[in-house]
Amino acid sequence: IANFGQDTVSAQQVVISITSVVYMVPSAVGAATTVRIGFALGRRQFARARYIAGVSLAMGWALALLTLTVLVLFRRPLASFYTGDAAVIAIAANILLFAAVFQFFDFTQCIASYALRGYKITRAPMIIHGIAFWGLGLLPGYLLAHHAGMGVYGFWAALIASLAAAAVALVWYLEKCSRWVERHRAL
Repeated sequence: IANFGQDTVSAQQVVISITSVVYMVPSAVGAATTVRIGFALGRRQFARARYIAGVSLAMGWALALLTLTVLVLFRRPLASFYTGDAAVIAIAANILLFAAVFQFFDFTQCIASYALRGYKITRAPMIIHGIAFWGLGLLPGYLLAHHAGMGVYGFWAALIASLAAAAVALVWYLEKCSRWVERHRAL
């Protein structure tokens, strides 16, 4: 991203700062989900653990819709909190549209990953994240940015794809594992 110019690098940093603050929301929901699922499993309430995972994901989707709306509607004012440079604000506002799009996927993958931790499953999320972010995020992002002429937006488009892939894979794995635990551990 550094070779796209000073304004783009500055805008990128503004967006990273904003999305880092936003990420605290699914992270907090996810941490609570881990504890609640672990507690339910400890009490051998396997159906309740699945229910908690589902409710947490649904809550995440509602919160993602809220943050998506805020990021779209207030992208320029949010960017202007960080800088007064009109060029940087304009680029950051455009990048924030990409960041708004990935909220649903980011919230989903984050909460699903935390839910799997509640089931004491950590290796699969690590592998899924590695494949999604490195395989579908970094290399395609580079290709879109530098060879397809999309610039910084190519990296963000690839990030959306990688978050979507991680979200789908993690929710699928969570569903598979939670059903298995409910069937086999309840005996």
